[in-house]
Amino acid sequence: GMEKKALVAEFVNPDASQKDAFWQLYDEYETARKELGKKRIQLLLKYEKNFNNLTNEIAGELLKESLALAKKNDKLVATYVKKVEKATDPIVAMQFHQIEMYVMSEIRLALSDGLPFPEVKK
Repeated sequence: GMEKKALVAEFVNPDASQKDAFWQLYDEYETARKELGKKRIQLLLKYEKNFNNLTNEIAGELLKESLALAKKNDKLVATYVKKVEKATDPIVAMQFHQIEMYVMSEIRLALSDGLPFPEVKK
């Protein structure tokens, strides 16, 4: 939370007249993003719980949930990029988008690197 906010503050540079609007939107965004993050953690725990007994049915369900969460996350980012652009300007919106994509990519890479790969059962 706070470390991420400091990172965002380092790379997103709204001018003085835009700062309050940007940080209010950022805080709203983070609240919604964290809710999706909790759902992602629940999904990872579900994957871990079922990994040793993974069936096609369970795998399909997990995949469906994963894709739905990714879609919701992408929609959330797009919504807030538009809100930031409207409240500030396109450059600030692009900075916000770029740092969010970087952070999300790093998190996804770290999670993927730690996940065991499912094997095809014969």
